[in-house]
Order: sequence, then C-alpha cells, then structure tokens
Amino acid sequence: MQRQSLGKLHHRPSPPRTTDYFTDNPTIPLGPV
Repeated sequence: MQRQSLGKLHHRPSPPRTTDYFTDNPTIPLGPV
C-alpha cells in the first residue's frame, strides 16, 4: 500500500501532511485532494 501511495505522490508532489492524512484515511482517493 505504501508503494502505491508513494507512486501517486510522486506523480503529483504533495506535502507530507497529506501522506499522513491518507495513512489515517486510506479510503479517501488521492484525486480530489
């Protein structure tokens, strides 16, 4: 799961805070945010 998150984050750079947010809420997609 972490690998997928890293890939998506790499595609569109985001602050580490977002990563923590998704780690707590993996149900929310990385698209809208």
